[in-house]
Amino acid sequence: MTNPKNIAAVLADLTSRVGVRADSRVLAGTSVTFDVSVLEIFGTLAVGGVVEIVRDALVLDEREAWSGSIISAVPSVFAALVDRLSGRVQAETVVLAGEALSWTLVSATQAALPGVHVVNSFGQSETFYATTQTIEPTDPAGSSATVPVGTPLAGVRVRVLGPGLRPVPVGVLGELYISGPNVARGYWGRPGLTAGRFVADPFEVGGRLYRSGDLARWNREGRLEYLGRADFQVKVRGVRIEPGEIEAVLLEHPSVAHAAVVVREGREGAGAQFVAYVVSTASARGGGVVDLDFETGFGGPDPVQVRSFVAARLPEYMVPSVVVVDELPLTANGKLDRAALPEPVWVSG
Repeated sequence: MTNPKNIAAVLADLTSRVGVRADSRVLAGTSVTFDVSVLEIFGTLAVGGVVEIVRDALVLDEREAWSGSIISAVPSVFAALVDRLSGRVQAETVVLAGEALSWTLVSATQAALPGVHVVNSFGQSETFYATTQTIEPTDPAGSSATVPVGTPLAGVRVRVLGPGLRPVPVGVLGELYISGPNVARGYWGRPGLTAGRFVADPFEVGGRLYRSGDLARWNREGRLEYLGRADFQVKVRGVRIEPGEIEAVLLEHPSVAHAAVVVREGREGAGAQFVAYVVSTASARGGGVVDLDFETGFGGPDPVQVRSFVAARLPEYMVPSVVVVDELPLTANGKLDRAALPEPVWVSG
């Protein structure tokens, strides 16, 4: 249950950070069922700007040219077209939300749209927006593969907590809890779910925390880094692991543009193991179909080399088998559809 007060509480700060003005023209490239659309549509109209509502940002592929102030999209969708924007599209700012954002995509965006500001925004339907991070054209890439989701919006409090709702140290993974005027009151007609997600705030008398189910950590610069969903955590060989940590390392490989890691049943008797589906940088730029043979990696990054790359950075039990695919499946909202990833064909060797 979200009311206009929840949204208005942070919308003014959000539009200011993103740079929405009365003379702005905004391409609203996410689904109207997605909370990001509130900024795209109502945030723009509230300051007198012009909003162009489209099915998704891929419509830019159908235009000979487009010029405006802000493009808003889900990272997976924007990554599919960014390398074809140069010379045809002009924008001051690109707002990316809904998924973890890689520095690889930031670099590709800056190359395609010189001088552009990239805004990484983060939140949930239950909190609207919570944090943002703006990358200026001159900012260097960070040390981690994923871009920080930044700092809280005005009045929003964000905490990374471990067992017993205790704060975790800098750099340690924990679950993200959010409080403030942006937090919804609960779920309509679902008191049990509301009680499990909206909990008493031990840091503020009478306050409430929204338990997001998101895994995050604070970096040394005081910025929040989003790693993935707690409900995507899996246990392999008795160790609980977040696949997003493996995906982040894969994205550091120069030949990998996109990556998704899931757990599959391995060869007979092998038990559960990680499988990484990767899209090559060449394929992401429209370089054609990439062979699905993950033993040879023909047409894409060499899976053996990618495994070695990961093995040098992560424990052995986190090193995945590698499948090279032409693209990753997306949901109607433009997010990664993990359930639609193909089953790998296991071969000997």
